[in-house]
Amino acid sequence: MHWLDHAPVEELAFPDILMDGGIRDSIHAAAATYPYSEHLAARGLDTRFYGDYSGSPDALLPTAKELDYPTVLHLLDLSADAVGKNLTVIYGDEDATPEEIAGGDGAHVGDGHEIVNRLAAFVFMALQRWPDPEVEPCDEASLGTGVNTTFWSAAMQTRYRVSYSLPPCYAAAGWEDRRYPLLIFLSGHGMTAETTLAGAMVFNVLGKDGTLPRFVMAVPAGECCKYDRGAGQRYCACTRDDDIYLCVDPDCTGPHDECAVLEIPKGQLEEECNGGNFFTDHVSNRWGDVEAAAGMRYGGMVMDLLAFLESELRLKDPVTR
Repeated sequence: MHWLDHAPVEELAFPDILMDGGIRDSIHAAAATYPYSEHLAARGLDTRFYGDYSGSPDALLPTAKELDYPTVLHLLDLSADAVGKNLTVIYGDEDATPEEIAGGDGAHVGDGHEIVNRLAAFVFMALQRWPDPEVEPCDEASLGTGVNTTFWSAAMQTRYRVSYSLPPCYAAAGWEDRRYPLLIFLSGHGMTAETTLAGAMVFNVLGKDGTLPRFVMAVPAGECCKYDRGAGQRYCACTRDDDIYLCVDPDCTGPHDECAVLEIPKGQLEEECNGGNFFTDHVSNRWGDVEAAAGMRYGGMVMDLLAFLESELRLKDPVTR
């Protein structure tokens, strides 16, 4: 809120700010994002409000039904001129039945349809607003490639987990000079990178025939790093295998394939924060150790991830205005 009220208008005008919130969100996302947009509008910037994603007169797409919303998005003009450079969608049915409410209608994540509609809307809007989209149909049999790996993060002073999806034809002959926009998806509280990335494969289906521009999606882990208080060692690149954690050597600064993998009993490790990291720089660990926060720079990690992906993949240059 302070940034929206005090930043130079030129700074606020650079990004497209797209927000949403459910009317039954347990952490009150709708009650938070609506005033953010009001303050943005008060600075004189194009900001619009929508009552839902579909199915109501004031929805982002009034004529679509909840079930067919993602299938018609590619036919719409989702440019800044058409739907607003900045926008907020407040989703959820005020007249939902008890059964629908129990199923998640208007909740933090939303019900099954709302989850799909939320993700689809933001991805489609972002890709439609990117210049020179990659939409030539691709006849490769594959729907793209998912990669689970780790990288060295200077901000975290350890290795960190990330999953990313390469679009269809990324490695095909004759396509070696194509470059793609990057979408970094910051997963929900405590979610694994591998689980969240699964959503990208749906978009690869649409990208294959040119319905949707092709892109690279990357998902850093949303979990807290693990800490062995007995040994004084932390691990930020672990996967669980029953009662064992498989953790990439935290001191390895080279390529992922050259790093050792350590087996550590599950009961030996504890989370250094509570459930999820929120991709922010922390001020202490969960035990109140302020000095430990020097390596808990989860926000800085995202910038390290960007540098890693730019060095490894064929990405488009950043957009400037």
